[in-house]
Amino acid sequence: MPAEERVHLDDLATEGFELSLPPVPNVRVLRRLLRQHPTVQVIDRAMLAGAIGDPEIDDLVTRLLEGFRSGRRFPHTTALAAIAVLLEPRFSPFAETFLRDLASLRLEEIRAAIEMAKLCQIARQWRAGNGFRSLRLVRPKPSEPRWSPHPSSSESPSALDTIATMVVRESAQRYG
Repeated sequence: MPAEERVHLDDLATEGFELSLPPVPNVRVLRRLLRQHPTVQVIDRAMLAGAIGDPEIDDLVTRLLEGFRSGRRFPHTTALAAIAVLLEPRFSPFAETFLRDLASLRLEEIRAAIEMAKLCQIARQWRAGNGFRSLRLVRPKPSEPRWSPHPSSSESPSALDTIATMVVRESAQRYG
């Protein structure tokens, strides 16, 4: 693998990745910049090759959200937005659930990621509605179990469970 291809999923969570993007006026521009970003493109190729799968993405998002504090700036909003962009063309239960759950949040701390998930959902619907189903198949690793939306009770909570918990908390604060 060439040196420029030695990128890991965790690179999305670095300050260097965040600083490599210029300030943008809206999420449409951010989406275009993320799709063209070398780190995102390398990770996308790794996902297509099966080197990075749903469990790795789920693990990263779970680790990122451990640092979430209500009322404080969340430093990994761009990383969550990049993950939404990476999952946009993938029609899998994990991608669908992740984008839906992230888009349903109403948290100012991660507003750009939430808006990105909404934009990615719209793009997915447009592709599906216009007959341009560009399914991007990913070969699972032989040693990796298939992703399950319902982890066993012995497993740590997934990123999707964490997002769902945030939605419940937010609803309780607003309506409770």
